[in-house]
Amino acid sequence: MPVNVATAALPLILAGPILRRTESEAVTVWVALSKKSVVTLNIYLAGEQGRKIQKMVARGQGQTIQMGRQLHLVAVTAAVLQTSLQPGQIYAYDLEFLAQGTQKSVSLRTEALLEQGSLSYFSHHLPTFVLPPVSLDDLKIVHGSCRKPHGGGPDILPLLDDLLIRDAHLVERRPHQLFLTGDQIYGDDVADPFLWIAIRLGPVLLGWEEMLPVDRFENGTFDYYSPKLWPPGERTEIARQKCGLTAMLHNSPETAKSHLFSFAEYCIAYLLAWSPVLWPEPEAILDANSLHGGRSASKRWSQDAADMQTFVHGVAQVRRALANVPTYMICDDHDISDDWYLNHNWCNRVLSQPLGRCVVQNGLLAYALFQAWGNTPEQFVQNQPGASLLKNVEQWSLSRGTDQKAWRQIGRYVGMPLTDEQTGQPRTQTEEEVLILERDPEALSWFYTIRSDCHEVLVLDTRTWRGYPKDTEKIAPPMLLCPSAFRQQIEAPLRHTDALNQRGAKIRETLIVLPTNLVSLSIIDAVQQYDFQRGKVFDNDVGDAWNFHEGAFTQLLSYLSTYRDRVILLSGDIHYGSTIRLDHWTHDNAQAAPHSSVIVQLTSSAMKNAELATYLVHTRLKSLFPESAKARVGWRIPPVENSEAKPDWQYQVRWIPRQKAQATDLPPTHRWSQRSRSLSLLQVVKGTVSWLWRNRWFQEGSEVVGHNNFGVVTWAKTETRESATIVHDIYWYPPWDMTRPVKSQYRASLAQATVPPISPVLYSKY
Repeated sequence: MPVNVATAALPLILAGPILRRTESEAVTVWVALSKKSVVTLNIYLAGEQGRKIQKMVARGQGQTIQMGRQLHLVAVTAAVLQTSLQPGQIYAYDLEFLAQGTQKSVSLRTEALLEQGSLSYFSHHLPTFVLPPVSLDDLKIVHGSCRKPHGGGPDILPLLDDLLIRDAHLVERRPHQLFLTGDQIYGDDVADPFLWIAIRLGPVLLGWEEMLPVDRFENGTFDYYSPKLWPPGERTEIARQKCGLTAMLHNSPETAKSHLFSFAEYCIAYLLAWSPVLWPEPEAILDANSLHGGRSASKRWSQDAADMQTFVHGVAQVRRALANVPTYMICDDHDISDDWYLNHNWCNRVLSQPLGRCVVQNGLLAYALFQAWGNTPEQFVQNQPGASLLKNVEQWSLSRGTDQKAWRQIGRYVGMPLTDEQTGQPRTQTEEEVLILERDPEALSWFYTIRSDCHEVLVLDTRTWRGYPKDTEKIAPPMLLCPSAFRQQIEAPLRHTDALNQRGAKIRETLIVLPTNLVSLSIIDAVQQYDFQRGKVFDNDVGDAWNFHEGAFTQLLSYLSTYRDRVILLSGDIHYGSTIRLDHWTHDNAQAAPHSSVIVQLTSSAMKNAELATYLVHTRLKSLFPESAKARVGWRIPPVENSEAKPDWQYQVRWIPRQKAQATDLPPTHRWSQRSRSLSLLQVVKGTVSWLWRNRWFQEGSEVVGHNNFGVVTWAKTETRESATIVHDIYWYPPWDMTRPVKSQYRASLAQATVPPISPVLYSKY
């Protein structure tokens, strides 16, 4: 239940618990509290289909880290007591909180905490979870990205809670893992009412105000300003001129008008995304409308407030779902700002500005504390860089943001690029044919790997390990992974899994989380190519797709096909859902048969940020311009003219058709009205056109899901691995009945394909 922070004491739990890294030997749970506390995590076996709490099987304890007077965070890890946790069992967990200055601890089952709403699907009131199964046939993974509070359409993530209400007691039907593949928050494109809430909450939670460096004097000192000087709706010019940010450059000044700047603002964005506790009552948001701008601004404020309410209505369900499914995250650009590290030019223009550098560091620090800590808790234990980061964060907070030594250490551990003292720009170092940002060797890593008895998931950091071409204008599309990142993030973990399998493990499937797409719609490629030719690289994320840098694209295919005969890619970012199959063949002139591999890209986006363009490609209108199959051959060294040398590789891409929407057995929802911002654009169209838009036949497009969605990934049961089929169910709310969710299914065979004959098509030198 929302709390009036101006008049009431804050409850103990502000956000969470969120179930994070969950493996057979250890389980990590993240939580945000209003009081400094010792937190104990107890894991129990839950028998009788999860209904009965039995013996304790794991235990751990952690001390919160103080971010502010009433903001304390911890990711506590419980280690198994005797035997490993097993697949096929339901486990429950409880948290005990011993707050500073109190003698008695409270737990998730304490009445005072239950008043905030139960986090359980059982009468024992404890969250539960299951481990991934032994058999790939029983594995179930959920994924999605891009969840903007005032984004178009209803928030789809609360639907995960509805799935769990139905399936929580069934081991074989529960989701085993949830991957949030980017843009968990939006640092740019923030609604004015959202920033108003953040500014209002900042002093309450931190108890101090961060002063932001804006201008640098010749003696090396800075002129500091309070973020309150830039109220909601009035930050576009400061973001452009003093930060160097680019969110507003593509004729969209509104996307930066309430950009997050301070550490408190970034923290509050996470707290509001994952918990209903700090949200004010709707009336308070609407009443604040009169404080900001004229008629146009007032109208926009009211619309944003209405769109946010559809988000707020489901946040309690999101909170419960995140407490009951092991959740893994990775950053994309909007977690910091649009175009974050897009190209070398962006790095120079932003990181050379004191305020721009400060905003990036604030965003990265919040990412480390709210996302990365739970992804890789082993980086935050004693004598590791994460532990040093936490120590310096507390020191910086206790100094009320004035300890510059601690601030510099924070930048070091979150991987802020080092600065060239002469130019003021970020330092780079040459790696083979590209430039990479130079950082401290003790900086935290954002990439990581998760393994179970049947699968592995490599989560890639394609933001901070880019390889920038040495072009004069510094706008050329980068390699999304530099050469050393390919080795560290892909080759090394795949080799490690191979070694485990040689010692008896049976890890059969490889999944890789790519925050940006390997392959996207042809219209997107065409627009990006057009923008690049005009030098408008910040208009449409030019360079963020893998296939825009052919060298990195073919190198990625080469790495994957070298170590695996099939790979599943989980991707987001692009605001539609789809399934694509890519067949890749590597030729060896010494062998008659080429080496074959299958790569299937499963895309799910956005959870709450649908747009008119995505609504249109969702419909049968897109069938007028279908995606065609694409094929390519290439040589590492271009052959001489009239040479009969076989190509070194070839691949073909095919879009898997979207099946007709299927009804689900989930109950109807009334979390929102039928009206949403994006559809309201079409409500001016009367009569037959309006009817056609809501017509089911018209909405049954053949390729993508353009409404807010998340994907559920399963494997069809087969007798052999070679004949496997992957099933991608995408859940969404249809215009013909926005209260009842449907799912569109994609089925992609994982069987090896016969190599097609080589035709005279374009080839690459890579």
